[in-house]
Amino acid sequence: MDALRQYMHETLEVDLNPVKVAEQTADKLPFFLKAMYQLYRANILGRDVLLVEIWKKAYESALPEYSEMNASKQENYAIGRGNYFILEETGQLQNLNDYEGNCCIEVWKYSPVALTKGVTKQNNVDPLSLYLSLKENRDERIEMALEKIIENYIW
Repeated sequence: MDALRQYMHETLEVDLNPVKVAEQTADKLPFFLKAMYQLYRANILGRDVLLVEIWKKAYESALPEYSEMNASKQENYAIGRGNYFILEETGQLQNLNDYEGNCCIEVWKYSPVALTKGVTKQNNVDPLSLYLSLKENRDERIEMALEKIIENYIW
């Protein structure tokens, strides 16, 4: 967690006080607020495609590490745009569409791997990016999980 905190403070000059975060995120973290570039459903050709180096669990799949919420049945992964385009061009993703598939792929503007070093133990996106990606969700279970993230991880 220290690596994420240091990066956010030094690089983005953000005070990580939970009281101030609501004010800061709107004007200081626009890049992170809308991390997701595109959302797809797909059938992936084998588990070897899900390399730890380029994929991170996202959305409800990442919440169990940071809260008491159980994992969803739908697998959700985040990947940076560059890596996504490589997989798409080489035909490693099948049946890309907006509605169905064995996993949900969030294509992010930045690599979700960049902020996870030393933060996650279960190949998840970092808690700050996860929080920002779900903060508009009105599902009660997710709201409770986000409260846990605020209490335990981000600050």
